[in-house]
Amino acid sequence: MITMVATPETKLICQTFVEYGEAFKTLNPFKILSYYEFPALLIEAGSKSRALPARPFGWFVGLALFAIAVLKLRSQSYSHSCFTQLSVQYLSDDLTLISGQATRFRKDDTVLKQFGFLYTMRKTARGWKIIVGTIHDLDKSLGLENHCPIED
Repeated sequence: MITMVATPETKLICQTFVEYGEAFKTLNPFKILSYYEFPALLIEAGSKSRALPARPFGWFVGLALFAIAVLKLRSQSYSHSCFTQLSVQYLSDDLTLISGQATRFRKDDTVLKQFGFLYTMRKTARGWKIIVGTIHDLDKSLGLENHCPIED
């Protein structure tokens, strides 16, 4: 368990990201998209980057992209994801990076995929929202400044 004292804002950012993981677990594109601010960018190592334009078009593009991703995950018996080594780095009062590692599990609890991630989040009137999501090789994970106050 991380013993570092985090600011209330850091805790809020971390909690928002953990809630995003819970929404992702539902495999419901509408719930997943509620954690994004548009325009947004999705990047995955070894894959094409996807731009989600400003609303309302970004919502529809995101819905289509996540619907395809959800179908693929369902076909692979996806069950849930686990985040470790969550860290936050403030870029400004309303812009932050959150990095860590994720493991996706199948319904039988075998590992489906492991990867590192780096997300850029912006503080909006609706809370902290994802504007850039990057998935990368596990061994390229960053250790950012502020560890999230959750158990690893």
